[in-house]
Amino acid sequence: MSILSDEINNRIQNCQRFLQEKELSAYAVTDVEDIWYLTNIDYELQTYFDVTFEVSQNWYEVVTKKV
Repeated sequence: MSILSDEINNRIQNCQRFLQEKELSAYAVTDVEDIWYLTNIDYELQTYFDVTFEVSQNWYEVVTKKV
């Protein structure tokens, strides 16, 4: 894995630990900078269902692979 992949995985794991500690089942990420921080995807979301990348490259598919 690359250093960036390791960092992204650490960020997601930290978020998962926080959710478990607080007994929460979800974390809604809506700010573009926060989406970038957790996924390294850098683009402006136009709508909730914005899918502008190739298959397996939109924000939802990237995040669910990590979770």
